Amino acid sequence: MRKLLTSDLFWVTMTLAITSCQGLGAQNYVILPAAERQRLENSSRVVLDVVCTNLVKRVRDGATENPRLLDSIPKAWQYQMTLEIKNVAKGVIDTDELNVNGWRDLNQAEKTVMNLPTGFTNGLRMRIGFDSYAEGAFLRLKLMPWPKEMADIFPILAPRARTNPSIRHPITVRVPTGLRVIRTDDTLTIGWESLQETNLTVGTNMVLGCTRETRILRNGVPKKSSESEYEFNEWFGGSSAGTVADFGSSDTVLHRKYGHALLPADAYSVEYRCVVFETDIPPQHFWQPIGGKYRVLWEHNFKETSKPG
Repeated sequence: MRKLLTSDLFWVTMTLAITSCQGLGAQNYVILPAAERQRLENSSRVVLDVVCTNLVKRVRDGATENPRLLDSIPKAWQYQMTLEIKNVAKGVIDTDELNVNGWRDLNQAEKTVMNLPTGFTNGLRMRIGFDSYAEGAFLRLKLMPWPKEMADIFPILAPRARTNPSIRHPITVRVPTGLRVIRTDDTLTIGWESLQETNLTVGTNMVLGCTRETRILRNGVPKKSSESEYEFNEWFGGSSAGTVADFGSSDTVLHRKYGHALLPADAYSVEYRCVVFETDIPPQHFWQPIGGKYRVLWEHNFKETSKPG
């Protein structure tokens, strides 16, 4: 009989640890190191190289009901995210992205294997293998770090040279003053009350950018509403980053889906968290500006309940 190798023990240990958490509403998955690439391909019907976007982190439902089962999980978080498909390594998939729900947080050993000190983030690149996918859930899901050949296509750029945050230069940017949310029989329109100029300073040779985190609340529920995806033609939520520190003046208009009635106007509210920042990490494919010399220059949280239009 063949002896168990270290990689076999890792597979068994991870499978047992994850199985013990089943029944808590989290997506079951196994983490494999990059050296186990062939194992992942042989044990999966579909293998994809993906990038995480529109990530929303929330406290796992019922997290305090079985605390003894969570010893290996630092915090009882779950994630919703979109996986943008960059390469199909095996099998067939008829979409460019997958919306997933209920992914549990990585424990410390898994973060080490995936080289993710802070866990799942927007812009995370990884290879996944699975047998089937339906309504945000995977069967026999495996995750592993982004393969080398894909890293060559989308390389991670080094921080900018000769940056000096201690030497500041004045700049003027336009920032929002408030939210405007209007509800009609068929639409939800979201925009700014107005934009006003504000004076900031930025470090020498630093990259200036802004982020906007957004979510819709239904009936005051303090999380991104998955129900919103069924009510509107456009999905709305997650976060975005850009290198122009201007939040723009155009409105976002979400349209009622055919055959689905919207709730009363006062049942919807919208939250925005807006940030202007500087960083030494240059813009790149699925830019992750936080890290290095990242610094927040301005931030504000907005929340507004919809009004009849």
